[in-house]
Amino acid sequence: MDHVPVRPGDRQLMKEWNIGLVLDMLRSHEPVSRVDLARLTGLGRSTISGIVGRLQREGLIDEVGSAPEGGAGRRKVLLRLKAQALAVAGIKLGPAGISVSLTDLCAEPLVSLTRPLLQEAEGEGVVADIADAVRTLIDQSGVDPGRVLGAGLVVPGVVDPTTGTSLNSYFPHWRDIPLRHLLEEQLGLPVMVDNDANAVGLAEHRFGAGRGVNQMLGITVGVGVGAGLIVDGQLYRGHKNGAGELGHVVLDPEGPRCACGKNGCLEALAGDRTLVANAVAAIAAGRATAIAPLAGSPDRITREIIIAAAAAGDQLARDLLRQAGEWLGRGAAGAVNLLSPARIVLSGEAALQAGNLLLEPFRQSLARWVFAPLEGVDVVLGQLGTAAWVRGAAALVVDKAFQVTLDDGPADTFALPGRVGGT
Repeated sequence: MDHVPVRPGDRQLMKEWNIGLVLDMLRSHEPVSRVDLARLTGLGRSTISGIVGRLQREGLIDEVGSAPEGGAGRRKVLLRLKAQALAVAGIKLGPAGISVSLTDLCAEPLVSLTRPLLQEAEGEGVVADIADAVRTLIDQSGVDPGRVLGAGLVVPGVVDPTTGTSLNSYFPHWRDIPLRHLLEEQLGLPVMVDNDANAVGLAEHRFGAGRGVNQMLGITVGVGVGAGLIVDGQLYRGHKNGAGELGHVVLDPEGPRCACGKNGCLEALAGDRTLVANAVAAIAAGRATAIAPLAGSPDRITREIIIAAAAAGDQLARDLLRQAGEWLGRGAAGAVNLLSPARIVLSGEAALQAGNLLLEPFRQSLARWVFAPLEGVDVVLGQLGTAAWVRGAAALVVDKAFQVTLDDGPADTFALPGRVGGT
């Protein structure tokens, strides 16, 4: 067979591929030695030494001690990824405003801020507010802007993560807003955009209550109801990037009107709006409850007040949370029947605030409605609290940064292998 010459572009691609392999092994097996890296990647020791030297010059890895190598008195130097060598901005857009964290390469927040939206919820105005919040946080942190790898933004509704477009969102009321393009123009950084429930599912799987399983259903409950699906250890988005819209599964066609325009969606049965509406209706009907005096007036009743009353033993408040939990369990049973996850992680503001007051009726309802052979799925509360959204947003960027593909498409602006390989 004739020898096929390797083109310069091929050499660069293979160099980046090899660097990507080493970075991935460092990330997943640290601390690890040069000898271990050669064994794990199949690369020669001289290639490993060259790559490790590049990574050290970039400040991406540290030597963190040594371990016996096998010979008499011989030891091997251990290496670890330097998580704070680079920073990532994780951003959540929600009804309460903008939350931003600057994180390390493990998506661990370094500094954070939250601020209300300064303008009406229109695309370019909101993006300007987001960009200003990110710039403010970078300035306050003292991190060199040149060491910020990129930004991850998570928003409600259906998102096309390939283009970074918000396709359909009931908050804000957006359709086809090119968020990635707009934010990249404002920040001068590469940006990823995804659905907020996806971000929570990813974060809990990588860092929280979903660790150790490859099939996970993450459910968020609050203003809306959403889901992040982990299939074979990876975030699953579906054919049109709409996977996880659990809140818009219709469970009662005669039920309350949902923001999407249909009746009886799970979100309309178990979300904040119905929780509050049911409390107001029960009080108007003369039901005795601590909710009314806590709120002061019906128009000041909130989810937080209902949960506080329930925690204090108020029966109406507990009944309302039980009803929401039962609907959530019924909706989740359909997802379990379809996906058979090993674990369900219940998160979101309402679930985190209510805890077992929502979790226990959810578990009981799930057991009642799920297909019998699939009973016994592990159901737990999320562990990351309100940091889950921004950590998930940052994790999207970090995952992309460590990814290398053997194709001849345009260079990925996130890719660490390309950044290191070009030095």
